[in-house]
Amino acid sequence: MEQTGLNTAVHILLDVSGSMSGAPIVLARQACFAVAKALENIKGVNPAVTAFPAMASTSSVFPIMRHGQKVPDSFDINASGGTPLAAALWWVMQTMLFLREQRKIILIITDGVPDSTHAATRVVGVAQKLGYEVYGLGIRDEHISHLLPQTSRVINDLSDLAPVMFDMLQTALLKGGAA
Repeated sequence: MEQTGLNTAVHILLDVSGSMSGAPIVLARQACFAVAKALENIKGVNPAVTAFPAMASTSSVFPIMRHGQKVPDSFDINASGGTPLAAALWWVMQTMLFLREQRKIILIITDGVPDSTHAATRVVGVAQKLGYEVYGLGIRDEHISHLLPQTSRVINDLSDLAPVMFDMLQTALLKGGAA
């Protein structure tokens, strides 16, 4: 029997910019928590969750759960600030570079346009060239489908967030490697 999804690191990159305030951030936190918990229980899958932007002036990211750590009891983070997607992606790629897993999947959850579309497009191209699989989930905004036309989905109803995330990650894990 073929085992798929093993030897895979999955990093969820959660947009917590100001536009996510209110109901969207609550649901996004819940969905991220549920997905991280599910991934933690799959043998051979190493999950992590990072929020961006962080409010510290020295960093554009806030690691909620690092690779190799247990899922915390909750993801308590609030929405504010801009959408420094490019900087956040560079940081995630750096943290994943030396992981032992052969497959490296990055899932971006965002509801808007990156601070720099040009920089975000450039870093996604570099990530894909280096073998990272980059997926995106747009929340009531289709901009992610311009950045990741083949590997993103957009939802308009927030109640679809958790099932679509599970579906997208299941598809990615069962795919068995970058095409």
